[in-house]
Amino acid sequence: MQKKLIGNAAIVILAFIPLALWVTTNPTSHLHEEMNNNLQRVGEYFATTALVLFSCAIVLSTRAPFLEPFFGGLDKMYMTHKRTALTGFTCILLHFAIIPKDDFFTPGSYMGLAAMLGMLVLIVLTLAPRLPIPFLRWPLSLPYHQWKLTHKFVGVFFIMGLLHSFNVEHLTQESAPLDLYTRGMAGVAAVIYVYQAFLSGFVRRKHAYTVEAVNRLNGTVAEVVLKPNAAKLKHHAGQFLFIHFPTEKKLSEPHPFTISSAPKEDTVRLSIKTSGDFTGHLHETLQPGTAARLEGPYGQLNYKHAGRKQIWVAGGIGVTPFLSWARDFESGSRHEIYFYYSVRTKEDALFWEELENAGKRFPFFKPKLFCSNTDGRLTVEKMAAGAGLLADVDVFMCGPLPMTMGLAQQFRAAGVPDSRLHFEEFNFR
Repeated sequence: MQKKLIGNAAIVILAFIPLALWVTTNPTSHLHEEMNNNLQRVGEYFATTALVLFSCAIVLSTRAPFLEPFFGGLDKMYMTHKRTALTGFTCILLHFAIIPKDDFFTPGSYMGLAAMLGMLVLIVLTLAPRLPIPFLRWPLSLPYHQWKLTHKFVGVFFIMGLLHSFNVEHLTQESAPLDLYTRGMAGVAAVIYVYQAFLSGFVRRKHAYTVEAVNRLNGTVAEVVLKPNAAKLKHHAGQFLFIHFPTEKKLSEPHPFTISSAPKEDTVRLSIKTSGDFTGHLHETLQPGTAARLEGPYGQLNYKHAGRKQIWVAGGIGVTPFLSWARDFESGSRHEIYFYYSVRTKEDALFWEELENAGKRFPFFKPKLFCSNTDGRLTVEKMAAGAGLLADVDVFMCGPLPMTMGLAQQFRAAGVPDSRLHFEEFNFR
């Protein structure tokens, strides 16, 4: 099994252990015979599975670097976090729908209901930007920093759900292995949540940097140059980090950005496009001398581990990881790289002259600029005309999600398997 698949496989196994324990231990109440019915058993099974899934989701939310390789990168790990949490919440809804309501009017039951409704609100706020109905999407789509603040209450409602299990009678407590497993998992997750919410900010290692320069490349993109105050951050070309500026109130929340500089450089460079409150304020107000804190690096994209023939596709500001790779080039590479940079106009092609010069210095690197206003939309057919046969080619893409998803579909139709399509999704909401 590939290492990047182990994480998802582990979560599936952990989620099915409650079912195995229900079958093998067959818990039965000797005090309340009315609890020994199928609805009670199925309802409690979904409750135990929900506890395990939410426990896994909380662990994944910590951004623990050692977990990254087992999911194929932090972006993939966050996608698993979302799927796991949503599946867990589905189990909660099924638990509530199926479980008998004979003794519903108790403090423990009310606590469980409050936890479920609280999680429902948080999930709606998370999914709001993707709702297809505009009059629901607009009022519920909170700015990122506000959404992130509300998202921290997931752990509070999770702990309420755990306490609910201690304040109602259930069959699970009649099976020591099942009770120990589910409550043990949930207890560990609760401790991790408390640490994450209240202590990690003081303990988690952050690299102290100072803004050396802010180069505003155009009306929407700024290159931020950062110099280390002590030991510099060690990273591989193409990785990303989280950055915040503790002395600036509107820039104090960590946000992810790809590192556009090469690892050998003494400074860290970030090319940041205005796309929200944080980036807009950064573009307008950030000045040299501002204190910065860097966390990371993260990311598993590495062209050096892929096949000899490669196609790189950048859309707009998605050029940043490829810029870092190009700045890290060494002579004698075994690779044959065809780089396609898609922008609206030539004026939008940031760093194009530098990339063109890299093509002249390194013959294995063949850059091509596509301007949609003159060349039309970039397609796999056009790339195949320049790169030749697509058999055994590895494709790396970074850009707007509609572009990368559309091209990925075209590459699949052209015979490129998913295992050779590489991209990161900067969607941590």
